[in-house]
Amino acid sequence: MQKRAFGPVSIFKDKKKRMYRELTKVFERHTGRVIDVIEMRYPGQAYDSQPFYRFPEGEPVIEEIGAEAECCSLNLNIEFPGWPAPDITQDRPLYMDIVKGDDGKWRVGEFHFN
Repeated sequence: MQKRAFGPVSIFKDKKKRMYRELTKVFERHTGRVIDVIEMRYPGQAYDSQPFYRFPEGEPVIEEIGAEAECCSLNLNIEFPGWPAPDITQDRPLYMDIVKGDDGKWRVGEFHFN
């Protein structure tokens, strides 16, 4: 018996790829926007310790992206440079990279789903 090249599983995968492609277009318009990031180090640690980052309360760009992700039933996970991706098991994760530009400003990077 030959395997079929199509079927319910492959149709689902194609729909899922199309959906992610369309959602990526929605979020890519935020790429390059400047955001406020507070870079901190643990108190009492050496100067070269790994910094950690946070956003000021009510950062407007993050609030806007988070609201759009929520409207699309996605869970927004933010990835900073030097930190591993969050090890969170979620149904529909959306990963957003934060990058520091040559001018010292933090910007929204790429969006991806895995």
